[in-house]
Amino acid sequence: MRKLIIQASFFVLFFFPFFFSPSLVLATEVKKDQSLSRCTARAAVQTTVLRGYTRARWRRFLTCEEPGRCLEVRAEMGDLIGSDGLFAQIDTTFIDLELEANRAAAARLENQMAYWHREVKRYRKLSGQKAVSETRVQELELKYDQARLTLAELEVKTALLKERRRRCQIKAPAGWHLLLRKVEPGEWLTMGRIVGQVGDYRTLRVPFSLTMAQYEWLKREQEALSLVLPAVVSGQPSLKVPARLLHLSPAFDQKTRKIQVELEIREGLPEMRGGLMLELSINLPEAGFVVEVPPTAVIERYGAFWLVRENGEEVKVVKLGQAANGDLRVVGENVKNGDRFRCR
Repeated sequence: MRKLIIQASFFVLFFFPFFFSPSLVLATEVKKDQSLSRCTARAAVQTTVLRGYTRARWRRFLTCEEPGRCLEVRAEMGDLIGSDGLFAQIDTTFIDLELEANRAAAARLENQMAYWHREVKRYRKLSGQKAVSETRVQELELKYDQARLTLAELEVKTALLKERRRRCQIKAPAGWHLLLRKVEPGEWLTMGRIVGQVGDYRTLRVPFSLTMAQYEWLKREQEALSLVLPAVVSGQPSLKVPARLLHLSPAFDQKTRKIQVELEIREGLPEMRGGLMLELSINLPEAGFVVEVPPTAVIERYGAFWLVRENGEEVKVVKLGQAANGDLRVVGENVKNGDRFRCR
């Protein structure tokens, strides 16, 4: 009896692994049910979130083009520039006086020209009758021409004075915000002095540094680009903001080996201002032939994981974790994107 028990124990210990091996179990399960559903392995996607900060679409310094005393400043820091675009006004008293002197000199020359024009006509008639010499006629014509040329010079000087007078108005584009004010009424301004800075916040730009793979993804997805304003920034639920590609540098940073790009935002933010953190989510295939499959496609036996192809072939895989959509991320030999497997 003892010998019989020993023989039975040896039989169980020796042949048990063969009857209950994963391959045999899988084969048995496949034979039991030939009507299992099918699923397709998809390349696992790795999401990279890049963060950028909004800034003005354009910025511009305001400089003084004419020296003089500042009469008034019409905007404080943060104000919008009015429809007339005027930021500061410089005193134009001396320019106005020169313009008055020019108008008086021009009137005097026009009066002289009218007189000499009549004299030239009269003397030309007398010259034809041999009553006066031709030299006298030429002298009058010369005076008339000199007066006409002097009047032309005065017109040029008048245009120059008007342009100087116009530049005594320091202007900025209408609708821009004043970012910096460096002038007060009563100050004496010199030519070339910076008196302020304005920025265009009607549209915003957001810079990013991308790798070559991320850059290629951005080019493919540029028609449907969007950024996310996180809840931690706005104090409200996360907000999706439409964006478009604005600037793309053909160069790259030699230290980081990345490409500089800028996205533009025209709407969708609760406030158009600088310093808002926005997130750009880039989805790229994960390296290493990692795929995603439904959890029902993975069979676990004795700590190992298996997939079953449509033809019944079992493939051992390594489970890497769970994707955001609930699928499992696995990797295995000869398992690639588009392969079909059976699901329970």
